[in-house]
Amino acid sequence: CTPRWREEQILAIKVKKRSSEYIKLVLIPPFNISEGEYPVGFKVRSGELSQLINLKAIVTGTYKLKMTTKTGRLNLNAIAGRKEPLLVYLWNEGSAPIDDISFFSNEPTGWKVSFSPERLPSLLPIREIQKPEKVEVTIEPKAKAIPGDYMVTINAAGKQDRTGVDIRVTVGVSTTWGWIGIAIVVAIIAILTGVFIRLKRR
Repeated sequence: CTPRWREEQILAIKVKKRSSEYIKLVLIPPFNISEGEYPVGFKVRSGELSQLINLKAIVTGTYKLKMTTKTGRLNLNAIAGRKEPLLVYLWNEGSAPIDDISFFSNEPTGWKVSFSPERLPSLLPIREIQKPEKVEVTIEPKAKAIPGDYMVTINAAGKQDRTGVDIRVTVGVSTTWGWIGIAIVVAIIAILTGVFIRLKRR
């Protein structure tokens, strides 16, 4: 209990004759308490006089959605035009279920991102199920993506809470194009060598 003029806790208060005071009652339930309704009795006593007020505390629970990758690293290597899988873990650190969770992303123009599953009907607290939910994310950079670093945001949103992680995607060049480039260089060298030999004979 606290009086109206300060926030410190009190066990007793003096009320003058023919006057009144306002008392604020603060209830803090235990962290692991279940959802539901709980009776609370608030009793005031002065000498032989006493008054009891029966109250009802309604505990609705807490909601805290968390997400990370399987390795904990928030980066991914990919090739332009190719699908790259990414395993994401999702869990609820609150005390009550989070309902109707859907997944969506923010990615560069022309990229494709898909989820499996695409949504979850409900996610129980981690202390009840003891393991996170697995979500397979597939990221596909556009075929003409310039090699470099890009940002893709993975989001999970439920009715009670939402979360998201930023994934840095490093796009590289396909090894096939690398071998083609080497072959072209070798062919040019061979042509130039042949031309040089012919000119030398003349």
